[in-house]
Amino acid sequence: QNFVMIPCSEINNAAAVKYNGVRYILYDKEFMRKINSITNNWSNLFILAHEVGHHFYDHMEDLTNKSFQKKTLQTLRSQELEADSFAGAVLYELGATINQTLEITSIFPQGNDSYKIHPNRSKRRDAVNNGYYYSSKITQKASAKTNTYSAEYYLLRGNEKNNYDLNGAIADYTKAIEIDPELTVAYWMRGLVKTKNKQTAGAI
Repeated sequence: QNFVMIPCSEINNAAAVKYNGVRYILYDKEFMRKINSITNNWSNLFILAHEVGHHFYDHMEDLTNKSFQKKTLQTLRSQELEADSFAGAVLYELGATINQTLEITSIFPQGNDSYKIHPNRSKRRDAVNNGYYYSSKITQKASAKTNTYSAEYYLLRGNEKNNYDLNGAIADYTKAIEIDPELTVAYWMRGLVKTKNKQTAGAI
Protein backbone atom coordinates (compact mmCIF):
# COMPACT_ATOMS: atom_id res chain seq x y z
CA GLN A 1 0.00 0.00 0.00
CA ASN A 2 1.03 3.59 -0.51
CA PHE A 3 2.39 5.64 2.34
CA VAL A 4 3.23 9.28 3.01
CA MET A 5 6.77 10.44 3.83
CA ILE A 6 7.04 13.45 6.13
CA PRO A 7 10.22 15.12 7.48
CA CYS A 8 10.03 15.53 11.25
CA SER A 9 12.80 17.17 13.26
CA GLU A 10 11.36 16.10 16.61
CA ILE A 11 12.15 12.37 16.45
CA ASN A 12 15.94 12.25 15.78
CA ASN A 13 15.37 9.00 13.89
CA ALA A 14 12.82 7.50 11.51
CA ALA A 15 9.50 5.86 12.33
CA ALA A 16 6.58 4.06 10.73
CA VAL A 17 3.19 5.34 11.90
CA LYS A 18 -0.42 4.59 10.97
CA TYR A 19 -3.03 7.28 11.68
CA ASN A 20 -6.67 7.26 10.52
CA GLY A 21 -5.86 4.44 8.12
CA VAL A 22 -3.02 6.35 6.42
CA ARG A 23 0.50 4.93 6.57
CA TYR A 24 3.27 7.42 7.28
CA ILE A 25 7.05 7.34 7.42
CA LEU A 26 8.49 10.12 9.55
CA TYR A 27 12.17 10.94 9.26
CA ASP A 28 14.61 13.48 10.67
CA LYS A 29 16.65 15.02 7.83
CA GLU A 30 19.65 15.77 10.04
CA PHE A 31 19.63 12.24 11.45
CA MET A 32 19.58 10.81 7.92
CA ARG A 33 22.45 13.06 6.78
CA LYS A 34 24.52 12.11 9.81
CA ILE A 35 24.02 8.38 9.23
CA ASN A 36 25.11 8.71 5.60
CA SER A 37 28.18 10.71 6.57
CA ILE A 38 29.49 8.03 8.94
CA THR A 39 28.54 4.99 6.83
CA ASN A 40 27.61 5.14 3.13
CA ASN A 41 24.95 6.42 0.74
CA TRP A 42 22.94 3.20 0.98
CA SER A 43 22.18 3.75 4.66
CA ASN A 44 19.30 6.18 4.11
CA LEU A 45 17.68 3.66 1.79
CA PHE A 46 18.17 0.96 4.40
CA ILE A 47 16.49 3.06 7.09
CA LEU A 48 13.53 3.89 4.86
CA ALA A 49 13.25 0.28 3.70
CA HIS A 50 13.23 -0.80 7.35
CA GLU A 51 10.25 1.48 8.01
CA VAL A 52 8.50 0.29 4.84
CA GLY A 53 9.05 -3.23 6.21
CA HIS A 54 7.06 -2.32 9.33
CA HIS A 55 4.20 -1.25 7.07
CA PHE A 56 4.62 -4.24 4.74
CA TYR A 57 4.25 -6.68 7.65
CA ASP A 58 1.51 -4.53 9.21
CA HIS A 59 3.40 -4.11 12.47
CA MET A 60 1.86 -0.72 13.18
CA GLU A 61 -1.39 -0.26 15.09
CA ASP A 62 -3.51 2.70 14.03
CA LEU A 63 -2.94 5.46 16.59
CA THR A 64 -6.66 6.26 16.53
CA ASN A 65 -7.55 2.73 17.65
CA LYS A 66 -8.11 3.09 21.39
CA SER A 67 -8.65 -0.64 21.94
CA PHE A 68 -5.35 -1.99 20.60
CA GLN A 69 -3.35 -4.25 22.89
CA LYS A 70 0.10 -3.22 24.04
CA LYS A 71 2.74 -5.45 22.47
CA THR A 72 5.22 -7.44 24.49
CA LEU A 73 8.92 -6.62 24.35
CA GLN A 74 9.52 -9.97 22.65
CA THR A 75 7.03 -9.11 19.89
CA LEU A 76 8.55 -5.66 19.34
CA ARG A 77 12.07 -7.13 19.11
CA SER A 78 10.90 -9.76 16.65
CA GLN A 79 9.27 -7.09 14.50
CA GLU A 80 12.47 -5.02 14.45
CA LEU A 81 14.42 -8.02 13.14
CA GLU A 82 11.72 -8.73 10.56
CA ALA A 83 11.97 -5.13 9.31
CA ASP A 84 15.79 -5.45 9.20
CA SER A 85 15.48 -8.60 7.11
CA PHE A 86 13.06 -6.83 4.76
CA ALA A 87 15.51 -3.93 4.37
CA GLY A 88 18.34 -6.35 3.56
CA ALA A 89 16.21 -7.90 0.82
CA VAL A 90 15.30 -4.48 -0.60
CA LEU A 91 18.92 -3.34 -0.78
CA TYR A 92 19.86 -6.50 -2.65
CA GLU A 93 17.10 -5.77 -5.18
CA LEU A 94 18.33 -2.17 -5.52
CA GLY A 95 21.86 -3.35 -6.35
CA ALA A 96 23.79 -2.83 -3.11
CA THR A 97 26.61 -5.25 -2.32
CA ILE A 98 26.52 -7.22 0.91
CA ASN A 99 29.26 -4.96 2.31
CA GLN A 100 27.32 -1.81 1.47
CA THR A 101 24.17 -3.29 2.95
CA LEU A 102 25.79 -4.36 6.20
CA GLU A 103 27.81 -1.19 6.80
CA ILE A 104 24.96 0.53 8.62
CA THR A 105 25.01 -2.22 11.25
CA SER A 106 28.36 -0.88 12.46
CA ILE A 107 26.48 1.92 14.24
CA PHE A 108 24.09 -0.41 16.07
CA PRO A 109 24.89 -0.96 19.77
CA GLN A 110 26.44 -4.25 20.86
CA GLY A 111 26.17 -5.93 24.25
CA ASN A 112 23.28 -6.92 26.50
CA ASP A 113 19.97 -6.08 24.83
CA SER A 114 17.61 -8.01 27.12
CA TYR A 115 15.47 -5.00 27.99
CA LYS A 116 15.70 -3.05 24.74
CA ILE A 117 13.26 -2.94 21.83
CA HIS A 118 16.10 -3.03 19.30
CA PRO A 119 18.22 -6.20 19.46
CA ASN A 120 21.99 -5.84 19.53
CA ARG A 121 24.28 -5.47 16.54
CA SER A 122 24.98 -9.18 16.03
CA LYS A 123 21.29 -10.12 15.90
CA ARG A 124 20.41 -7.25 13.61
CA ARG A 125 23.39 -7.99 11.36
CA ASP A 126 22.22 -11.61 11.06
CA ALA A 127 18.70 -10.47 10.19
CA VAL A 128 19.95 -8.10 7.48
CA ASN A 129 22.23 -10.79 6.11
CA ASN A 130 19.39 -13.32 6.03
CA GLY A 131 17.13 -10.90 4.16
CA TYR A 132 19.84 -10.17 1.62
CA TYR A 133 20.44 -13.90 1.21
CA TYR A 134 16.74 -14.67 0.80
CA SER A 135 16.40 -12.07 -1.94
CA SER A 136 19.48 -13.37 -3.74
CA LYS A 137 18.26 -16.98 -3.99
CA ILE A 138 16.81 -16.47 -7.46
CA THR A 139 20.09 -14.95 -8.64
CA GLN A 140 22.00 -17.89 -7.19
CA LYS A 141 19.80 -20.37 -9.04
CA ALA A 142 20.26 -18.47 -12.29
CA SER A 143 24.03 -18.44 -11.76
CA ALA A 144 24.04 -22.17 -11.09
CA LYS A 145 22.42 -22.83 -14.48
CA THR A 146 25.33 -21.16 -16.24
CA ASN A 147 27.85 -22.67 -13.81
CA THR A 148 29.12 -19.24 -12.80
CA TYR A 149 29.09 -18.09 -9.20
CA SER A 150 29.62 -14.70 -7.62
CA ALA A 151 31.66 -13.90 -4.52
CA GLU A 152 28.37 -13.18 -2.72
CA TYR A 153 27.16 -16.68 -3.63
CA TYR A 154 30.12 -18.29 -1.81
CA LEU A 155 29.79 -15.83 1.07
CA LEU A 156 26.15 -16.72 1.61
CA ARG A 157 26.79 -20.44 1.18
CA GLY A 158 29.50 -20.13 3.82
CA ASN A 159 27.01 -18.43 6.11
CA GLU A 160 24.70 -21.42 5.71
CA LYS A 161 27.47 -23.84 6.64
CA ASN A 162 28.98 -22.01 9.59
CA ASN A 163 26.76 -23.78 12.13
CA TYR A 164 27.37 -27.33 10.95
CA ASP A 165 30.38 -27.50 8.58
CA LEU A 166 33.11 -25.15 9.75
CA ASN A 167 35.75 -26.35 7.27
CA GLY A 168 33.27 -26.08 4.42
CA ALA A 169 32.34 -22.56 5.49
CA ILE A 170 36.01 -21.52 5.62
CA ALA A 171 36.53 -22.94 2.12
CA ASP A 172 33.54 -20.97 0.79
CA TYR A 173 34.71 -17.72 2.40
CA THR A 174 38.16 -18.30 0.91
CA LYS A 175 36.62 -18.78 -2.54
CA ALA A 176 34.61 -15.56 -2.10
CA ILE A 177 37.82 -13.70 -1.26
CA GLU A 178 39.58 -15.16 -4.31
CA ILE A 179 36.80 -13.85 -6.55
CA ASP A 180 36.52 -10.46 -4.81
CA PRO A 181 39.48 -9.56 -2.54
CA GLU A 182 37.63 -6.39 -1.46
CA LEU A 183 34.65 -8.29 -0.01
CA THR A 184 35.63 -7.39 3.55
CA VAL A 185 32.73 -9.17 5.21
CA ALA A 186 34.12 -12.49 3.90
CA TYR A 187 37.36 -11.92 5.85
CA TRP A 188 35.34 -11.00 8.92
CA MET A 189 33.15 -14.12 8.69
CA ARG A 190 36.12 -16.38 7.94
CA GLY A 191 37.88 -15.03 11.02
CA LEU A 192 34.86 -15.77 13.20
CA VAL A 193 34.50 -19.30 11.88
CA LYS A 194 38.22 -19.99 12.28
CA THR A 195 37.88 -18.87 15.89
CA LYS A 196 35.00 -21.33 16.36
CA ASN A 197 37.18 -23.99 14.71
CA LYS A 198 40.03 -23.25 17.16
CA GLN A 199 42.28 -21.90 14.39
CA THR A 200 43.31 -18.87 16.44
CA ALA A 201 46.39 -17.88 14.41
CA GLY A 202 44.43 -18.14 11.15
CA ALA A 203 41.58 -16.10 12.63
CA ILE A 204 43.98 -13.33 13.56
